[in-house]
Amino acid sequence: HRFTPVLAVALFLAPAIPEVGHEQGTVSISGRGEVSAPPDLAPITMGVVSQAETAAEALSQNNAQLSGVFAVLDRAEIAELDRQTNGLSVQPNWVYPRDNSDKTPPYIAGYTVSNTLRVKIRDLDRLGEIMDALVRDGANQFQGLSFGVTDPAPLLAQARKAAAADALAKAPLYADALGIGLGDVKSVSENGSVAPQPMMMRAEAMIMAEAAPSVPVATGQVSFSSMVHITWAIDQ
Repeated sequence: HRFTPVLAVALFLAPAIPEVGHEQGTVSISGRGEVSAPPDLAPITMGVVSQAETAAEALSQNNAQLSGVFAVLDRAEIAELDRQTNGLSVQPNWVYPRDNSDKTPPYIAGYTVSNTLRVKIRDLDRLGEIMDALVRDGANQFQGLSFGVTDPAPLLAQARKAAAADALAKAPLYADALGIGLGDVKSVSENGSVAPQPMMMRAEAMIMAEAAPSVPVATGQVSFSSMVHITWAIDQ
């Protein structure tokens, strides 16, 4: 049994062209929609990392630095609901001797305490100012910055409508090119909707603090996209 070259090409191009099922009498079209809007929300993930000879001393230093971070958030009037601790860890700093001819076992040279915090900044005009203050008053690690909107549902709805409109606009074009007629819609399925993804920003906090009195930030726009798959019966 052999597959004909025509069938092989049709299978390879299936994701890019309408799928015509001759046995089922259907034609399927995919549509994509995307909408953009200016953000009104900026979640940031930051941390305080401290090192000391003992775990208690490292934790005490970390708590003091974190108090400075919370003081900045208080002055910026960041609501408690917009603050969330992501993780707290206390780790020993193990030292493994390189020249271990005398078989010296690994030993602990101190401890590292890390405390990460996720904060939602809603006043984007003050984002750079707040980030600068956080660095100067205790935060020494930034792990992520992203932009979003408080209520994404209307934008996702617009993206879905645009995806359906895209599929509806393409369907008669393909039908005309194939010399077929379109009947009733047999099925509609969503292939996924995409919301804004975090923009990672890793940098030494002190470098950021010394670079400018206020960290420059460009908010741009956030995009939401959706994919839809619609199947029509072929009108015989």
